[in-house]
Amino acid sequence: MITSAPARAAAPPVGAPTGSSYRFKIGEFEVTALYDGYYPLKTETFVTNQPVEAVIKALDDVFLPPTIVPTPMTPLVINTGKNLVLIDTGNGDLLPDVAGYTAKNMRAAGIDPAAIDTIIISHFHVDHVCGIRLMDGTYQFPNARIHVPELEWAHWMDDSNQSRAPERQQIYFNQARRIFLPIEKDVERFGDDQEIVPGIRSIWTPGHTPGHTSFMVTSGEAQLLVWGDVTNFTDIVLRFPLWTPSADMDQQVALSTRMRMLDMATADRMRVSCFHGPFPGNGYIRKITDEEYRLVPLQWTEHLDGWK
Repeated sequence: MITSAPARAAAPPVGAPTGSSYRFKIGEFEVTALYDGYYPLKTETFVTNQPVEAVIKALDDVFLPPTIVPTPMTPLVINTGKNLVLIDTGNGDLLPDVAGYTAKNMRAAGIDPAAIDTIIISHFHVDHVCGIRLMDGTYQFPNARIHVPELEWAHWMDDSNQSRAPERQQIYFNQARRIFLPIEKDVERFGDDQEIVPGIRSIWTPGHTPGHTSFMVTSGEAQLLVWGDVTNFTDIVLRFPLWTPSADMDQQVALSTRMRMLDMATADRMRVSCFHGPFPGNGYIRKITDEEYRLVPLQWTEHLDGWK
């Protein structure tokens, strides 16, 4: 007797992922990396001291097309046991087609945006602050106390600085004012080497912007260096730190900062969170030569405490 298998309909495509997050432990702290999307930067203007052909070659080395530098963005939620902290907030709805997924992915990761009690900002570029307040005025994290670097506030809120700034920087002045001025009295400002909440301390890392700040997260013996935009797109700027990104406002200061932080991370074998690294932007840094480094990505595991 011959039987035939029942006909099966082809499975329809599922579509976009339901959420992008990765959770791990730093000591007793629980850290959740959230994918906000990517920023499509122009290949031909991404760095100022290399020909575009070098940038295209670097993209090709990591199997990316030559047309844009697709710079990913990864805010972090850190549950210290006392505070639920969001470090940087993503784009909000400023780039709706490619970014602004932080709050959505936070919910998918089981975290209510209303439960965030502390927001810490590394600097005032739009991909780090626009998630605070949407274009319609909605504050996505309504119960959070916001902490910003005092030097960032001083620069971007100064009318004379804005009047002298080139056109490409006007968006940063305008968006910072749109977001922060309605709540100015509630925005806390911090300096260098300041404990913002227990276990999270500021490290001044200027150059990318005047008050750009990184953070050392410490729980027990474990540490995580959250360094924001010390390196921009890691497969170019971390790999070749002597290349100068056009996004760095003071390129010589940014270069000095970048080399100092790379040397610290490699010498101390520190775990690093790179805002613009391939998601989840987390790993260790290996020095190849004096002019070349590599981000060694974290090996993913479902165990929060690492490999068993």
